[in-house]
Order: sequence, then structure tokens, then C-alpha cells
Amino acid sequence: MFLYNRFLAVAAVYRWIRTAFILCFLISLAAYLGAWHWMFELLSHLRLHYLLCLSISLVVFLVFRDKKYASVAVIAVTVNALPLLAFYYGGASERQVTIGSRHTSIKLMLSNVLSSNTNYSALLALVKTEKPDVLILQEVTADWLQQTGGLSLHYPHRIAHPQEDNFGIALFSKFPLQGERIANWGGFKLPSIETQLVVAGRKLLLLATHPLPPLNASYHRGRNSQLEQVSRRAKASELPTIVMGDLNLSLWSADYQRLLDVSGLHNVRKGFGILPSWPANLGVLSIPIDHCLTSRHFAIRDVKTGTNVGSDHLPLIVALDF
Repeated sequence: MFLYNRFLAVAAVYRWIRTAFILCFLISLAAYLGAWHWMFELLSHLRLHYLLCLSISLVVFLVFRDKKYASVAVIAVTVNALPLLAFYYGGASERQVTIGSRHTSIKLMLSNVLSSNTNYSALLALVKTEKPDVLILQEVTADWLQQTGGLSLHYPHRIAHPQEDNFGIALFSKFPLQGERIANWGGFKLPSIETQLVVAGRKLLLLATHPLPPLNASYHRGRNSQLEQVSRRAKASELPTIVMGDLNLSLWSADYQRLLDVSGLHNVRKGFGILPSWPANLGVLSIPIDHCLTSRHFAIRDVKTGTNVGSDHLPLIVALDF
């Protein structure tokens, strides 16, 4: 009787696993429909999570020698693995950039510091370690601006627009700035930074922006409106161009692909992996929503996430040659 009851329990669990597998696979397919509805677009952020769940299901089906479900699981795993694997290959070759001996290097660091975070020393320590040429901070409040005032010793050029909500922004630069301004792109008029960096006598355009999270239909439209205007500004630029910020969308979103198509820019992650950045405490289960996009004028030397500075976002650190 004990063995029979145990068999029934195992069979019940196995049926549950098959049901969960089917639901997970269907949701992962629905995540490709983000262009049709904002709720489907939210599902697209969890591509890695779908892959992990479906891979576990595949192992279970193989253990139980369930050929039918195992065959479907192979298809499901492949469908979800390919979009992730695309970021581990091909970055340098796709850019077709030739860097000669007289190239110029620039290192940038982006950190959404979290407006309620007071661990100012952690950020300052990371800046001291990484020594970026350009530092972009988002969710900057007046307190954050005051506590990071010492950065002016090494970053003489600054643009700052602190706010007490989650959309203050600041840029610190070792390079001179020209034409700097606070732009209010999109329907919600959130502050972004537009400026030209003068690096070794050459100019490049830098756009730093932080749109709304797409938590409802209105916010989704607001985010896309802001990114649309950023994209068109980047497309119109005749200078080497960088867009950097917490863009509140992941690499597998239909809206992310539209951003690349309109702007003509490329994500520096290509060839370096997905590098998830939010939430910071979830490790590999985080999602990549902090981005650096560049025009074809740049070769990417290194891309990585930095150590946790007490925020819900990990910093993004990028080294470029142009």
C-alpha cells in the first residue's frame, strides 16, 4: 500500500509538472506579442526565467522517458534560448569598425542610485575603483547631489537636474561639454540630458534618459513616446552617438527592437552576454534594463555590471574605442 500511495503521489506531481510546462511554454510564446499589447510586452522581460523553467521540465521528461513531452520541451527550450544566446556572439564582427593606432578611448559608468538609497560611500568607492571618464547618475535627489559634490575634483564638468521623485538625473565628465541641456522628451516631460563631449578634439553626442516603467497602459505609452523621441534625436545626429540610461525595457522587448530600428544604434552588450542589472539582489535572475547604445563609430572594449551600491540597480560600466 505504501508503494502504491507513493506511486500515486509521484504521478500527481508529474502531471502537475506537465501542466506547469505547458503554461510556461504558452506564456513564453505570448511574450513575443509585445507589439500587440503592453501586457504581453511585460512578459518579454522574463525570457531567461522561461528558459530555466523549461530546461528543468526537459530534464524531468527525459528522466521519465516521456518522448512526446521531451520533444516539445526541446522546441520550447530552443525558442527561448536563441534570443539569449544572440548576445554572447557576434558583437564586434557586426559593427564593422576598424580601430587604428590613433583611436580614442572613453569609459562610461551608469548608475541608477535609487532615490531612497543613502549608501553614498558605496557609489563613491566604485567610482574611485573604476575611474570612468563619464559618470551618469539617475534617480538623483538634492541629497545625492550634495553627497557626491566631491566628484567635482575629478569631474570638472557637470550637468545636474535633481528631483525628489525617481527621475532626477546628473552627468559628471572629465571631458569638456558643449551644447548641454536638459531635454523633456515624451508626454510626461521627464528630464533627460543631451550634451556633446569634446574628447581629444573630437565631438560625440551623449543622450542620457530615464523613461517611466511600463506598469500600465499610460506609462507604457509614456515610456515609448520618450524613447521614440530619443531614437529620432540619435538618428538625426551626424556625430558619433551614445544613448545611456535605465530604459525600463529589456533586450527581448518588441519596443526595444523598435528603438534600435529607429535610432540605428546597437547595444554594447552584444558579444558580452545579457548582463542583468535589476533587481540588483536577484543575481542571474535579474533582467537587463540598464543600457548603453552606440552608433557604428565605436568598438566595444569591455562591458560589465559593477558591484551593488545599495540601489535596486547594478551599475553598468562600458569601455569604448572610437
